[in-house]
Amino acid sequence: MRFAPALNQPLRRWIQVAAAVVSLLLAAQIARLAGLDRAVGVLCLTSLASLVIVVRLGWRQALLAASALTLLSIPAALSQSDPAGATLLMALTAFALGVSARWQSQPLYWLVVVSVCLLITNSPLPESPSASELIRLAAAVLASGGFTILLQGCLVPREPGSAALPLFSVAHSWRRSAAYGLLLASTTLVSTPIALQHHWGIAGLWLILTPFLVLRPFVRDAWKVALHRILGTVAGVLLVMVLAALLPQALPLQVPAIA
Repeated sequence: MRFAPALNQPLRRWIQVAAAVVSLLLAAQIARLAGLDRAVGVLCLTSLASLVIVVRLGWRQALLAASALTLLSIPAALSQSDPAGATLLMALTAFALGVSARWQSQPLYWLVVVSVCLLITNSPLPESPSASELIRLAAAVLASGGFTILLQGCLVPREPGSAALPLFSVAHSWRRSAAYGLLLASTTLVSTPIALQHHWGIAGLWLILTPFLVLRPFVRDAWKVALHRILGTVAGVLLVMVLAALLPQALPLQVPAIA
């Protein structure tokens, strides 16, 4: 998928920014056309995830990721009244993310995991969605990712020799990658039921995703880095809570971490 001539770096960056903005606007419009106004956030995340993957890995891998997210959106939407099913889906997604470290591509699929987690904790559909609503959601997710891939592939073709950002200093074996995937999956088996049981919404999203952020430096570097990340995360949450209590309620501020 290469329709544009070779671009110099400054021009490439500006076109990439423009393509990203247009992709987000298209995602928002797709949500409105599908009658899914609450799905704007998920569709925008889908567009950003597709954009990141297509830039570094090419349109085939990006289309595969968008298709996988489309398929996952259906059980994710259906899991609102099924905490066990949501936990299993999140655990499988976490395991797949860990295994992707085998190809040094874990950071590229991060937004896909965030999208699945958002669908589980803050579904844009009612608790018992109809078949037509599920189809519209899946079609909107696929359309958002597809338009982003097409736009990026046409306007900003991937540079020759472009490769994924390295995650680890040494190549991983299947055994180590699978162990990392199991480590991530085990955290979701604890955090997902807690988030869904208490209906924490966005706060539940952060509860599920925080171990992903903490465990990455633990596997890559050492336990001290993970400890520092944990302390920083706790300090950040406490700071947000203190500011939310001290700032005037009349201020037009939203605090997603404790909303």
